[in-house]
Amino acid sequence: REEPWPGEAGEASPTVAEIARRFAAAGHVLRVLSSGGKGQGAAQNLCLESATADLVSLLDADDRQPADRFAKLHAALVAHRADGWDAVCSAVHIFGTVSAGMARYVDWQNSLLQPDELLSNRFVEIPALHQSGIYPRKLLQDTLKGYRDLPGWPIDIDTWMRAAEAGVKVGKIPDRLYGWRQHVLQSTRNHGRCSLEHLRHCKAHFLLRSLPSEVKEIEVWSVGNTLDSWGRALSEAHAKAASSDGAAAAAAELAIRLVEWRPKKRRRGGTKRQNAAEAGGAGNEGETKQEAQDEAVSFERIVVEPGSFPEAVPQGGDAVARLFVFGSADMREQARKAIVCAGGGRGTGIRADDFEGGASG
Repeated sequence: REEPWPGEAGEASPTVAEIARRFAAAGHVLRVLSSGGKGQGAAQNLCLESATADLVSLLDADDRQPADRFAKLHAALVAHRADGWDAVCSAVHIFGTVSAGMARYVDWQNSLLQPDELLSNRFVEIPALHQSGIYPRKLLQDTLKGYRDLPGWPIDIDTWMRAAEAGVKVGKIPDRLYGWRQHVLQSTRNHGRCSLEHLRHCKAHFLLRSLPSEVKEIEVWSVGNTLDSWGRALSEAHAKAASSDGAAAAAAELAIRLVEWRPKKRRRGGTKRQNAAEAGGAGNEGETKQEAQDEAVSFERIVVEPGSFPEAVPQGGDAVARLFVFGSADMREQARKAIVCAGGGRGTGIRADDFEGGASG
């Protein structure tokens, strides 16, 4: 559906020259900088290097904001300094060509307000629009060392992940102070590094870096191609970490257990799946296994039938990180409850959720 920005319905958007005149009339100085077409990261880093104020913010050229945006963000940052907030962002108002999926995604994103909520949901999706906030310039320049324009995944998710690693606390206020324009040509929908595959590789990379040293096994709960894709992404991320971090990382073995789990007896391509399961041999009742070995990564793939659960490892074993990779929050919760009902007994669970197949921006 088409949703105009408030006050712009039926009117042409102001030109750059008109906006510049308004700034000049209000006593502001507008500086035009050029990064020479070197990309988004270079442009943002050039702005950081040229900034002189203690606080900085971003605004994409085709987006919108209310006049009181910065005043409200600054007041919120001052008010929450005692709570340990390092920066603050806001909820988002989407306009333009709005899809139902994007509306759901933004509603989910807008529901995350406290720093711990943004932190714990970073493996689901980007928990807030980076450009909706204000940040201490030194935080972006000194702590994060600027923006990274990588071919592998988007700048926004990379920035959120690195901020989390650095222990940065970012809160969000519920006021919808940033207008995010939606259109069919936007890079969110079309740029290759914004694809599900690239986002998955980003999550796998930072997930492995975030796990405690006692975690030697990752258990991924999902179905079908998504489950296999996560297995490959984790394996590739582990291999890259080993090649870049040297012998210590290479010596660290990782077990990846892929759990195909469906809460009901609904199995697409059932005959083929059943034949493959029978050919693979049977483990516990309701459980079939396939195993493979690839250098420092060992794989186990099992199919868990409704009403049964993966075999528990002996008490005292290595801790296990569990990922519930379902597009529905309800499915993720059902998977967690299934483990609780089974007694939980697979070491220490460390949760990271994914939002694949859902409202992903």
